Amino acid sequence: MSSTLFTRRPATAPVAGRAASGAPGHVGLVIAVALLVALGGCAQKVTYKDIADPNGLYHFKVRSDWQSTLLNDVNLVYASDELPATDKLADTLTLAVYASYEATEVPLAEQLENVIERRAENRRWKSYERSEATSVTVGGREGVAIDVSGIDANGAEFEARFYLVRAGDRQVGFIAVAPAGKLAEFDAELNAIVTERWFWHGTLGGETTKTP
Repeated sequence: MSSTLFTRRPATAPVAGRAASGAPGHVGLVIAVALLVALGGCAQKVTYKDIADPNGLYHFKVRSDWQSTLLNDVNLVYASDELPATDKLADTLTLAVYASYEATEVPLAEQLENVIERRAENRRWKSYERSEATSVTVGGREGVAIDVSGIDANGAEFEARFYLVRAGDRQVGFIAVAPAGKLAEFDAELNAIVTERWFWHGTLGGETTKTP
């Protein structure tokens, strides 16, 4: 019988880092996985801080690592760990939330369209386009929102979402603005702010609100 039928294969060398029996390598894998899980559990928990209406109608919560300032009764919030150095368009999301004011009888959608037109004129935007008004909910109150894209007076392309909401005999307007292409990155955070982390104070139209 030919001896070629019984050719012996060369012994396979142990894989680096694994003992011949396989057991020590298995223990090492378990330890590595445990360390990864432990490190993942140590990830810093997101905390929030309050941004309040100067007139006391509401407050909302934003990430603690975002920066904020109050300028002429307008709450300015920046999705950054430091305030911008100039008054030019910041390179991240900016929220401008105006102090509450007395409501009017004009429909919210019509008011918001007028707000955008006046802002475009006052800020000397080079061009802009806007969407139709859509219904939104802010802290459980009905409001409207309009998306805008355009070029500002400095030639920078931007995207913005304008909001207007009525709360009893008061109403509030605010803007979320970012460089072109960046606003969508904050959609989930904006939605959480207006639906989960916005709180009205006192009694509005006979309805008592809960304020954490």
